[in-house]
Amino acid sequence: MGKILAMTGFARVSGEWRDLQWIWEVRSVNNKGLDQRFRLPSDLSYLEPLLRKRLQAALRRGSIQINLQVKSTQGAQAYKINDILLGQLLARLGDDQDKSKRDRAGKIGATLLTVPGVVTEGARNLSEGDIKARDAALLESFDALLSALITMRQKEGAGLSDVLAGQLSEMEGLVIQAANSPAHDPAHIRARFETKLKEILSVDISEERLSQEAAMLAIKADIREEFDRLSLHIAQAREVMNVGSPIGRKLDFLCQEFNRETNTICSKSNDIGLTRIGLDLKNIIEQFREQVANVE
Repeated sequence: MGKILAMTGFARVSGEWRDLQWIWEVRSVNNKGLDQRFRLPSDLSYLEPLLRKRLQAALRRGSIQINLQVKSTQGAQAYKINDILLGQLLARLGDDQDKSKRDRAGKIGATLLTVPGVVTEGARNLSEGDIKARDAALLESFDALLSALITMRQKEGAGLSDVLAGQLSEMEGLVIQAANSPAHDPAHIRARFETKLKEILSVDISEERLSQEAAMLAIKADIREEFDRLSLHIAQAREVMNVGSPIGRKLDFLCQEFNRETNTICSKSNDIGLTRIGLDLKNIIEQFREQVANVE
């Protein structure tokens, strides 16, 4: 069986280059498509297009949140305040005429230090070659982050694979049980129709009329095609799972087909036993769909 990837996962990778140290973190949850969100230091934001391409090459689905924290062993000397930007932001607060306003402005000014671009890395006098080397180290550790995330998603997917396979087997058992039910057997339908007719009308009807009416009921209650299609869809789901991710959308489509056939069986059923089997099928199909929602 191919490897199935779940869409939930978390990974953290650290790295360093000269006096720089950093930590990459990634969180992944379910999503119909691939949603990427990055939180990068302002002076490294130009790396985002490259990071997006690498992520798109590695994953197909999921809501991905990536955070990069960078610090320098030089401490506070490695950073500077953008006085112009900070002044512009403070100016928007209005004219600080009295002490209360000045105190308020001071508190807000401290908060403004967290605004992207207000506090930046100090000049490192890095050459073009140094910048390329630093960025290469960052990208290399980002690739390691993606690899760690994929490994976690594979572990989650292995458990999902076992659950999905078990649910498909349960569906198959219910389909076989329904197909073997006497509820849609023509002889059974005729006997039940004759009994009901006599109970209601308390009269006998001709053999020819009885055969005609029973035949019409048998045609309406015939659900062999639904059983065949359900069995085919179950086989298709197993084939898809053998291929491995990305298969989430294909399995989701098959869930719709499972429901369509099961709803038809329930609507045609005129037997409480067969209806119960149909409801059990709907229940396991819904459980299957819930698990499929986490498959890439």
